Formats: sequence, structure tokens, C-alpha cells
Amino acid sequence: MTYKQIGNEDYGCISKMLKADFSYSEIARTTNKSVSSIRRHVRENGGRDGYDTREVKRKKRYTRILRMDQTRLIKGSLLNTITNKLKQHLPFG
Repeated sequence: MTYKQIGNEDYGCISKMLKADFSYSEIARTTNKSVSSIRRHVRENGGRDGYDTREVKRKKRYTRILRMDQTRLIKGSLLNTITNKLKQHLPFG
């Protein structure tokens, strides 16, 4: 099976199937994901009884925002140096 991420479109399906007491292998077959990926995803997001689609989406959004904040901005003398080097090598006009 090729690697495929568990995405937004899968969360609702996983939630409904967990509430209907389907096995991990049945959920994996329905979503076309591996059983271990489904099991890990559910365990990391509240387990079989505590899985909440809204909480999963909130957590994913929060993680993305946190990673954007960690992106390093280039400023000061380093920015000037890079700008000058680019101007020397790129024709403008």
C-alpha cells in the first residue's frame, strides 16, 4: 500500500466508524489507509472513546500555526548582504 496521509476528509469517516464500533482494519480498508496509521492516529487523538473530529482539526491547525511562528525571518545586516549579493548577480531593467 502506498503512503497516504490521513486528511480532513478522513476524520469524519473515522469518527463515525469508531462510534459504530468498527474495527481498525475495517476503517483502514474504507479510508484506504494502513491499519497501523489509523490505530496511531486514533491513539494520538483521544483513543477509541475520546476521538473528536473538531479537536483533531483544531490540533492540526494549531500545530501549523505554531510551525509558521518558528519560521526564521531574515533581517538586519544579513538581509542587506543577501540583497546586495542578489543585485550583483541578477540583471534588472
